[in-house]
Amino acid sequence: MTKDPDVLTIDGDLDKSNGKIEETKSVIVRGCVKTGCEIRSAGDITVMGIVEDAVLDAGGNVEIKERFRGRGSGKVIAKNDVILNFAESQTIFAGNDVSVKDGIVHCQVDANNSITVLGNKGIIGGKVSAGNLVDIKTAGTATGTQTFISIGLDVQYSRKLERLEHDIHINIENTNKIVK
Repeated sequence: MTKDPDVLTIDGDLDKSNGKIEETKSVIVRGCVKTGCEIRSAGDITVMGIVEDAVLDAGGNVEIKERFRGRGSGKVIAKNDVILNFAESQTIFAGNDVSVKDGIVHCQVDANNSITVLGNKGIIGGKVSAGNLVDIKTAGTATGTQTFISIGLDVQYSRKLERLEHDIHINIENTNKIVK
């Protein structure tokens, strides 16, 4: 790891042996971020390689130059923007915008302002919600992959409502088990 006054730069991959970072300044990873790692920064986070099932939490922007993919336990949270090449089976939240070069596949993506997918893959499966705009070329598949797109909702309110509805459903099931 190389330190300078403004940015923490990691020259290589992060794995479980070195993959828990909490910083007050921006972080640049010149390699990949492996499953189980966490990076929390008050500034920006930039990853030059692939991000697997890891947590990136930034007080500024998050940029992933390659793919963000895994088995569903990865999470990117940015107070401002999230910029990435491709995302699959992950969770993404941006306080402002999400911009994706290639596509979003089976992800939950929330942006308070907009979500833009530049590539032809568009959005396939999952749930996508933006406060003002979803700009895509394609959504879903010819085979009927369930793809949910919401625009104009308060993203945080919408997710809280989903959690409450889920909790109500669980409580009704538990009550029915007790009554039987």
